[in-house]
Order: sequence, then C-alpha cells, then structure tokens
Amino acid sequence: MNVEAINLRKGLALLDTGQTVEIDTFIDEEGDECSYETARAFILELPDGTWLSDSVDSYANATIH
Repeated sequence: MNVEAINLRKGLALLDTGQTVEIDTFIDEEGDECSYETARAFILELPDGTWLSDSVDSYANATIH
C-alpha cells in the first residue's frame, strides 16, 4: 500500500487502494509533534497494522474546484 495524496487540514491520507486513513502524528522540522500547519512529516497506521512515515514535501499542493 502506498499513500497517493494527503490532506493535512483534515488529517487524512488517500491510499492507492482507494481507502483513506487518519494521519496519527504530525512532526515539525525539529522532530517534535506539532499541528498540521507546521508539519514537515507525518506518521500513519496502514490498514494492515504497519506504520508509515513520510515527508510532507513528497507531495505537491493541489487545488480542487
């Protein structure tokens, strides 16, 4: 399973399976927990029980009209 997109404001990640999962923790540039506004990375639990962390910079901004 891979994360295809993230919505920081809602704290959700869209997986390549079409499922959405909640982002468990946001991490700032100093490695501390933070709000989504200052997040540089995130951690989430995948449906199979494994954990995934990734950089916010790995995802491009998109606007949906």
